[in-house]
Amino acid sequence: MKITRKQIRQIIKEYAQRPIPEGEPVFGQDGIHLPHPLFKGNYAGNGIITNVFEQGREWLEANRDKSEYFSLALDILDEKISEDPQGHTLHYFPFIFGEDLIGEMEKHQAPADIVDGISWQSQATDSEYNAPDW
Repeated sequence: MKITRKQIRQIIKEYAQRPIPEGEPVFGQDGIHLPHPLFKGNYAGNGIITNVFEQGREWLEANRDKSEYFSLALDILDEKISEDPQGHTLHYFPFIFGEDLIGEMEKHQAPADIVDGISWQSQATDSEYNAPDW
C-alpha cells in the first residue's frame, strides 16, 4: 500500500487534534515554557531533529521575510531559541510546528525537491529527536 504525503499530513493533523493525554508536556500549558506563540499546543521535549530541515536552509534564508514560520525555523537551526527559562537550546522542531512549516513552504512555492526531501525524511523514525525507548 502506498501512502501519499497528503495522507500522512492528514493523519498527523487528526492525531494532533485529539485530546492530549494527561501528563503530556505541552508548550504553553501547565507551566511549560512557551518559547514562541507558533509552538502553542505542540508537545514539549520531542520533535523532528534539526538536520532534517538543513536542506531547506538556503531557501528559508532567501524567504525569511515572507513568513514568521521561516524566520522561526532559521532561529531554531541557528540555535537561537531556548526550550526553557533556563536557556537550554531547542534542538528539534516540535512535530506540529514542523508539519505546519512544511505546509507553509509549499504555500510559498518552495522547490518540490526540498519540500519532498524534508517531508519524507521527517517521517522517518531516525529523525525523531527524543523517540520513546531510546
